[in-house]
Amino acid sequence: MSIWNGISNFLFGNACLGCSRSGLPLDPWLCPDCREELQRLARNPRRPSPDVLCLYAMTPLTKKLVHGLKYGNMPGLAGYLVNKALQEEETFATLEEFGNRLAFVPVPLHPARMRER
Repeated sequence: MSIWNGISNFLFGNACLGCSRSGLPLDPWLCPDCREELQRLARNPRRPSPDVLCLYAMTPLTKKLVHGLKYGNMPGLAGYLVNKALQEEETFATLEEFGNRLAFVPVPLHPARMRER
């Protein structure tokens, strides 16, 4: 077990943020099944408009991760999500089209908040 996993288990418990199962190897937040689902989602980035890119579709897994990022005091989760997305060639190629004009913004979870923004 790496030092980071040991620290993560101590601070956050040894439960997957995606499925809440415990006792599985985490990396440091997701179990192998949830990590595989996240990587599958990253293979299909969406562009709802020319200047917007959605790295992940909003699924129950990504909702839990965004909620943890926004309200769970887990700022390291943002880098984790971006790094997982960049491991997929499709996402990396799409990001290169934007050049230096990138800003990563968490998507609001509730439709009312989305309309407000």
